[in-house]
Amino acid sequence: TEFKQSYEEDSHTAIQNYATAGHSLNSACPIEVTSKLNTTEFIQTCKNMALRQAAPELFYEKVVLGQPARPAYNAEGGELDNYTKLGGIQWHLFLTLCLSWVVISFSILKGVKSTGKTMYFTATFPYLVLTILLFCGISKEGSLDGIKYFLTPKFDNLGKPEVWKDAATQIFYSLSVSWGGLLTLSSYNPFRNNLIRDTYIVVCANSGTSIYAGVAIFAYLGILANSLNLPIAEIVSSGPGFAFIVWPEAMTHISQNPYVQITFSLLFFMMLYSLGLSTMVVTVETVVTSLLDLFNNLRRERVKVVLCVVSVFLLIGTPLVTSRGLFWFQVFDDYAASYSLVVSTIMEMLAISWVYGIYRASNDLKMMTSSHLNKFFKICNFF
Repeated sequence: TEFKQSYEEDSHTAIQNYATAGHSLNSACPIEVTSKLNTTEFIQTCKNMALRQAAPELFYEKVVLGQPARPAYNAEGGELDNYTKLGGIQWHLFLTLCLSWVVISFSILKGVKSTGKTMYFTATFPYLVLTILLFCGISKEGSLDGIKYFLTPKFDNLGKPEVWKDAATQIFYSLSVSWGGLLTLSSYNPFRNNLIRDTYIVVCANSGTSIYAGVAIFAYLGILANSLNLPIAEIVSSGPGFAFIVWPEAMTHISQNPYVQITFSLLFFMMLYSLGLSTMVVTVETVVTSLLDLFNNLRRERVKVVLCVVSVFLLIGTPLVTSRGLFWFQVFDDYAASYSLVVSTIMEMLAISWVYGIYRASNDLKMMTSSHLNKFFKICNFF
């Protein structure tokens, strides 16, 4: 009100005095005043980048995650958030976590038969969603720029260790290498199943799916970048923020119709949920199968074993749905699911190639599939 009254009296003088006096609509974001062609513009700039937030980001942090206010941290030093205090449980997240574990439990209660039926849906539904998203998004302005950005290689990045770490994490995670999922599911195959053929199919389909998904998603990042008049590199982000901040923002630019925005958002998050379920169904099945193979007397108590395993996992996941759970989720994601997998794989390869013997393994393969292990793969396994 004070500003409005001053502005009515003398707009230019009022603006200059207001800014000179150090007033601000936001104490952390001072007002800069510029004059151009006799037009006085208000530019609210926030020099502290940590305090700049878009609407989806604000909603995600405050409403979804229930995070406290961002700490007043700047280059000169300041207060840092204390992540050792988990804060309160976000009950809407806890309930959805419980619901997810219930779905997973029912999916594996009866063993590989029920697991297979679940995978028929969770493995094929993402392809349907990606195809719908791609065909609907490719006609929008800016989509081709996003696809071009995705497919254009940047060879300078090959010298960065984090790029190789991310690449290893991606391929280990998506192929379930060293997680035990491949070994568990393949153990249910017939003894003379052509596992060499299956291996090529799985590997090629996995990488092809990653590229296909990248094309579909980056088409929408191109649309968003075009709408905001920003470089695509400024839009791209990693981690949970991409799915829950960037994508909702992109959906607001695909159409002016709110129902179209809602429909595409629901499809995308249903796809993410389906992918998460398929991953966890295999992971839990691996743990359960390992326990049942190790303790044969538990085979008749499969239901109890599944419920116990799921209960333990639920307890482990509970701290991640507190107000500061995202930080600890990132710690799990960065350290428990990256370098540890590489170490695990190296130990497995040493055991197969140098302890059990690569020639013995090749003879086993010959007995099962009528063909020895390829020489190229023998060299890879050795060295």
